[in-house]
Amino acid sequence: MRRLRAKSWRTIDGRFRRWIAKELFEALMRVLARRQRRHCSCRSDPRLALRSAVEV
Repeated sequence: MRRLRAKSWRTIDGRFRRWIAKELFEALMRVLARRQRRHCSCRSDPRLALRSAVEV
């Protein structure tokens, strides 16, 4: 396996930290979850549902 130079690791680390700061991973997960729900014929946006213990 080819070794990466220290400079390239600093570049990768810097980009990763910027993506985390911009919350890009959270946005990506929201998009993927929405696509999965559409694929399963579910609502595209989840809704909170509360049930009473009496109903159950």
